[in-house]
Amino acid sequence: ITIARLVHWKGLHLSLPAFAKFLRECPQSEYWIINEGPEMPRLKRMAQELGIADKVVFWGRLPKLQEVYDKLAQCDVLVHPAMHEAFGNVCLEAMAAGRPVICLDVGGPAMQVTEKTGFKIRVDSAQQTIDGMAEAMARLCQDEGVRLRMAEASRERAKAMFHWEGRCEEMDKFYQQVVSSA
Repeated sequence: ITIARLVHWKGLHLSLPAFAKFLRECPQSEYWIINEGPEMPRLKRMAQELGIADKVVFWGRLPKLQEVYDKLAQCDVLVHPAMHEAFGNVCLEAMAAGRPVICLDVGGPAMQVTEKTGFKIRVDSAQQTIDGMAEAMARLCQDEGVRLRMAEASRERAKAMFHWEGRCEEMDKFYQQVVSSA
């Protein structure tokens, strides 16, 4: 699942070809995309051109947040291919729901996701990024143990690091480091 406004910098033009490549390994899979935006017509065309339109569901904008959470609960993995993201609350929400995250190794999501909670894909080139996402998707599909371990680690990390109490502790450690190195 991807939950994002459909604008170019959210990177779905990278995740769709990655999903197409991944389908060769796990043909029973579907890719759900939630929300809308100016890129929707282009992305639907891309899905057609890649021959995966029957495996990609564009849900559009769901009227209630609970409906988004319900869709997330029905999926195994959050794919968040944003090329620019200051924080990425959706990654935290997915982690709190016990979903591993596949994101790009840039911005806020790269700081939230660890090797225990998901995959951070390098962005050296478009093809390398597509290949990396496809490999991560395949790994999570083919190895339920890895997916379940990452799901539990995601839940634990979201609770420990991004709950207000845990966040305050982390900020205190950060300030102590800054003060001690000054």
